[in-house]
Parts: sequence; structure tokens; C-alpha cells
Amino acid sequence: GRLHHLAEKFDYVMPCRDESYTDVGMETPSVGTAPLRAHRRFRNTLVDDLHEFKSKDAIRLVVMELFRHVDVKALISQGVISRWFPAAKYEEMKTMTGQVIDWPLSSKKFCPHLPQGSDADHIQGYFGEQVAVFFAFYGRLINQMKWPAIFAVIVELVLFFMPMGLTVRGAHTLQGLFGYFLVIWGMQFVMYEEHMVAVDRLRWGADGNAGADLPSDGYHRANRE
Repeated sequence: GRLHHLAEKFDYVMPCRDESYTDVGMETPSVGTAPLRAHRRFRNTLVDDLHEFKSKDAIRLVVMELFRHVDVKALISQGVISRWFPAAKYEEMKTMTGQVIDWPLSSKKFCPHLPQGSDADHIQGYFGEQVAVFFAFYGRLINQMKWPAIFAVIVELVLFFMPMGLTVRGAHTLQGLFGYFLVIWGMQFVMYEEHMVAVDRLRWGADGNAGADLPSDGYHRANRE
């Protein structure tokens, strides 16, 4: 259809289907539990081998074509329009909210689940890579914060049950150990996060479509005024 024509016109990059690997007797590559599919520039002859377009793909392609005919930045600077943004798809947003945010009451749990890698994949499919990278980082940070929390609980328990004569000296020692732990934990998390961001961008093919990122400077400028 029309999206296929635009994707081929702009050399848009799309991930391969899992069936493409099955057809050649291979399993889909993965990093941990996350699939690491190859990406190829869209061609109509490869439709059966490539994933279907998601919301962010359709928006990007339409906007790229629109920008060939309309200078939106000029319209904003001249005050013709104040901002522009794609209309939300209510049903898709509702489904994604249920998958990522809502408390899993149907499973009789009384707290929301910890962020999962698949949550960022859902967000990436709707909002694109830039937003998904932030949520992926935020989810990993929440998950990794359990280690300082566990260490802090242990410190408090030790201080509570420590003999009174050793409380001050022991407290200073434990506080120092906790400080060293936070420094080491922070350094490890930064290195881990740099690796995971590179993996996520590779999985999502972000670099292949870097030129298709939706500009948001006009929107932010309008909000600040």
C-alpha cells in the first residue's frame, strides 16, 4: 500500500520476522531473553520477510513525506501554528497502558509488577526509540535499586541488634561500608546501562532510521513560551 511505497522511497529500515529465520533453519538471535533481529532496508520484494509497520513507523513515514511539501518549522516560527503532534490512538494506548502500567489485579497481586524488558518494547512500538530508551533506563534503574535497598535493610538490622557498647563505632563502620557499596554499585550500573542502551538501539534498529526521528524542538519551544 501507500506505506510500502513511502518506506521504499525513504529506504526505511525494518526488522526481519522470526519466520525469516525459521525458513532458513535458524533460531532468532537474542540477547538474554530479548530478540536481536536483523534489520533491512524496506523493499516491496521483502514484504513477507519484514515485520509489519507499527504506529511509530506509520507516523514517521507520513511525516517524512509531509515535510517534503510543508516547512512546519517555518509555520511555527511565523506563528501560523503553535505546535504539531500526531493524534493518539485510544485503543492502542489503552492496550499498552494495561500491559505496562496497570496493576495486575487479575493475578490477585496487590502491587504493580517491576518493569520488564518487554515494557520498553511496547513503548518503542508506539512512541519510538528516543522515548523507549528513557523508559528502558528507568525500568533497569528501578530493578537495580533493590540491591542498595537490601544492603540498607541489612545495615539497619545489624545496628538494631548490635550490642550497645559497639553501636557508635559499628555505626560509623557500617555507614562507611554502605558508602563504598553505593560508589561501586553506581559505577557498575553506569557501565551496565551503557551496554544495555547500545543493545536496545541495536535491537530496535535505531541507528538505521536516525534520520527519521520526529523533531520536537518546535513543540518544546511552544510549551516554554
